Amino acid sequence: MNMIKIKANAKINLFLDITGRRDDGYHELDSVMMSVGIADILTFEKTDAVGIEIVCDKEGFPLDESNIIYKAAKALFDKYLTGSNAGLRVTVDKNIPSQAGMGGGSADGAAALVALNTLFELGLSENELIDIGAAIGADVPFCLKGGCCVCQGIGEKLSDTGFDTPLPMIVIKPDTAVSTPAAYKAYDGLASPEHRSMAEFSDALNKGDTELICSRLFNAFELVISDDKISAAKNALKESGAMGVLMTGSGSAVFGIYDSKESAGAAYKAIKDKHKEMILCESKSKGIEIITEG
Repeated sequence: MNMIKIKANAKINLFLDITGRRDDGYHELDSVMMSVGIADILTFEKTDAVGIEIVCDKEGFPLDESNIIYKAAKALFDKYLTGSNAGLRVTVDKNIPSQAGMGGGSADGAAALVALNTLFELGLSENELIDIGAAIGADVPFCLKGGCCVCQGIGEKLSDTGFDTPLPMIVIKPDTAVSTPAAYKAYDGLASPEHRSMAEFSDALNKGDTELICSRLFNAFELVISDDKISAAKNALKESGAMGVLMTGSGSAVFGIYDSKESAGAAYKAIKDKHKEMILCESKSKGIEIITEG
């Protein structure tokens, strides 16, 4: 096998509570993440030239060692392919919005781990890839597993919720950016931040009750992030009939969940002209999907 093409799905946070801060500065989270059908398409090809080459025509997309794709590929090359003359070219069709809280970089890193494991027949299990991914990025483990998972610790502790009902949704990426470090710093400055019950949210998932799930959506970052464009996007989704609306991660993307594909489609048509970056999609059962190999 010399080539593999992979679809790397984005993620949203249905629930995100910050439960503490570790001595190393990382924050402990209680989160529920869900894969959604907004995906980067990555093509991985073996080459005769030693090294890792990344190709992408998206303006501002890093093509050097700072890219998480490079970091993930190098981690496997260094550990399992030392001394080989194999090279790798990665072509990225970037569709997941950047600086959105949708795990675009993490999804690409997860795709790289799956691709190299397959291309070079490394035989690593999902759990082994998750352990490697955790050292590369906090959301990489979830992007490897995909579906709908409870994610705890710094994102490395995963448990499948079993929830697999497709959720029609609209995602809006406002024309604004949020600094994740600044968001955490602002949260740390709160005297007595609000918390919500992960158990209650998990109960809603276990019941498969979409209306109850939507009533319990929560993101602790919304306590400290005040941005007119994010607020306007949320209001647009609410007014279009979304059952529940939330910002994902530290932003700036927001999503609205609808009771049917038809209502989501009608809402999309009604408000699409007012938002430059808006995507109609639904939840997915996988984070990484292999499209072709050969």
